[in-house]
Amino acid sequence: MNVTAEGTVSLSNTKHVPRAYITSDTRLLRKGDVLFNNTNSPELVGKTAHFDLNGEFAFSNHMTRLRCRGAALLPAYCSLALHRKWHEGYFLRICNNHVSQASISRSVLADAEIPLPPLPEQRRIVERVEALLARVNEARARLARAPALLKAFRQAVLAAACAGKLTAEWRESRTPDRDRDDVPSGWRIATVSEVASREPRSIQSGPFGSNLLHSEFQTTGVLAIGIDNVLDGSFSLGRKHRISHAKSAELSKYRARPGDVLITVMATVGRVCVVPDDLEPAIITKHVYRITPDRTQVEPRYLMFSLMGDPGLTEDIAEQVRGQTRPGINGVILKGLQIRVSPLDEQREIVRRVDALFALADAIEAKVAVAQKRAEALTQGILAKAFRGELVSTEAALARAEGRSYESAKEFLERVLTKKAQGRATNSGHPPRRRRNSRLHQSGGGS
Repeated sequence: MNVTAEGTVSLSNTKHVPRAYITSDTRLLRKGDVLFNNTNSPELVGKTAHFDLNGEFAFSNHMTRLRCRGAALLPAYCSLALHRKWHEGYFLRICNNHVSQASISRSVLADAEIPLPPLPEQRRIVERVEALLARVNEARARLARAPALLKAFRQAVLAAACAGKLTAEWRESRTPDRDRDDVPSGWRIATVSEVASREPRSIQSGPFGSNLLHSEFQTTGVLAIGIDNVLDGSFSLGRKHRISHAKSAELSKYRARPGDVLITVMATVGRVCVVPDDLEPAIITKHVYRITPDRTQVEPRYLMFSLMGDPGLTEDIAEQVRGQTRPGINGVILKGLQIRVSPLDEQREIVRRVDALFALADAIEAKVAVAQKRAEALTQGILAKAFRGELVSTEAALARAEGRSYESAKEFLERVLTKKAQGRATNSGHPPRRRRNSRLHQSGGGS
């Protein structure tokens, strides 16, 4: 949708139609229109924006266009008032829910009540809110860039670790040998197969085909580890697929042991984690490979970081992925992947430093999430104060301070509607009908 959660119009995802399809100017937008998102998911229906763009634009049936009587209601103010109601969950509560979407009809929208201060006060509210929200949105935009920056930071840390750059000064303080261009001093190149344990099935995929049917998964029993359990660098219980204890006994060769390295090899390829020491008994499923490392050569978390972040290795995986509908790699490819192996003491130092830097990134990420929630709350707080008459001086207060009279919005609206009714009566020859009270609330602290 082109109406954003910030109450603005975005052209980042637009569609075009031939001009000949627009058979009426009523399907075109004018500068100053208000766009109301009438159909969307329930939590998004009701987003509203002030349309203030130059050019020729049409709108879809997922939008309701409103045109305000400028003498009584400013479009920018109307947009803010309706968007605030969306923020408060008003449209979520009253929307008509369908199978996968929700909607707000024109008649329901027309019955929505908004505060109506005098025009000068509307202008002050709009100017103040727009100035404050511009600063909030600028902060939100900066916060939105943080996840990509932190992801790049983590990738750079892993790349430096796998190349020996993260521990270069540590290594130099312990050995006088100079590093070669491709491999640091004391390091070697080895395949995954060469650093795996010598015990049987040290590199093992999960059970295929009839060995484990989808119908055999259940909600109790022994944990069956799948793609959703293996995250980048951490293990998650995820959806917790399970199998019976009897089935687990049949599949004992697929058990995941503490310290094993798990890698996803199908669909989502290349996510890696280490089996936690405190994990309950579990088996792996067909989309996951289990690698039992030879701990005289390689630390489990060092192997995990190498599989996650060595740029050359991850490129090899990407180049060797096969399959259109279910892309993946097989055991032959996995066993042949090459990693740079440092001495064990340096591996431990690398793991310590990577963990410390990742913990720093995690802490920053948590602070960003808190700041994003605060920015959202600040937006709602600004709108709430604006429509409680607390953000700018009310017209009534200014009139009293300046010793002048003023026409309240209620009085102005009564005068406009009365004049309109009298005009209709003059044209028809009938007396004006009794008019219902307006559903627009007066605000501004005056009477």
